[in-house]
Amino acid sequence: MTNHYQFPLVRADVNKTAIKEIAHLSVHEALDSGRIIEAAELIAKLQLMVDEIRDNQDFIDGVRDEIAKYGKNVTTSSGTKLELSEHGKPDYNTCGDPVLGQLEQAAKSATAALKERQEFLKKLPADGLDIITPEGEVVHIYPPGKISTSSYKATIAK
Repeated sequence: MTNHYQFPLVRADVNKTAIKEIAHLSVHEALDSGRIIEAAELIAKLQLMVDEIRDNQDFIDGVRDEIAKYGKNVTTSSGTKLELSEHGKPDYNTCGDPVLGQLEQAAKSATAALKERQEFLKKLPADGLDIITPEGEVVHIYPPGKISTSSYKATIAK
């Protein structure tokens, strides 16, 4: 028996429902076995590996070449559809539109003013502060509250 935590093997022929069930069972097995830390470590490493493979240009080119042999898409025997796709966005620099430039500058100014105001609000005392609005009204303002989600972070050694 191995000394390291292992996830069940996920083969290419499983579907989304099976993957969800495998994940569910894996979580409970990791909890029940007391090896949750090893499972979290393995998840971090698997995620890094998947990201590295998925973002590898040679891999992308190879998949695209293989899909192209079937036209614009291919569906595997287990039902996974792989499609050729293009990812892009409009290049507004070629428009020559002066209104767009003015709006972009106004957006930059508004973003900078928003960040400045948020930093000001973060530094307020806990009991707040009275301010006078542009309309002359006195308003009591407070620093922002905190919203958090408990989770964990994994850092893989180099």
